[in-house]
Amino acid sequence: MTDAAAAARFNRGSQAPRGLLRLSDTVASSPEPWSHMNPSACSEARLPEADRINLAILALAGTATSTGLAAEHDVSRKFVYQQANKAGAALAEDARSARSQSPD
Repeated sequence: MTDAAAAARFNRGSQAPRGLLRLSDTVASSPEPWSHMNPSACSEARLPEADRINLAILALAGTATSTGLAAEHDVSRKFVYQQANKAGAALAEDARSARSQSPD
């Protein structure tokens, strides 16, 4: 079968040629396109600011593992690391600011 014949058969909606998949073969249909990419649908986006701060403090304190914190707050480990890095940067900036304002 030539490439053109295979493409024509594929476009007619018949069974995909061997080795080729249609998008509909691999992705479940959704009533709302791109709903899986909606940032408000993820648990990180719904986490209140106070909980983000507490999560960062716990991560910086080392009282629990990142995996444990992520599971407890229903977020990813990457999110735990991001919050800890933001909090660490804020603390470092505050320390620099305090040193520059203190009289010597």
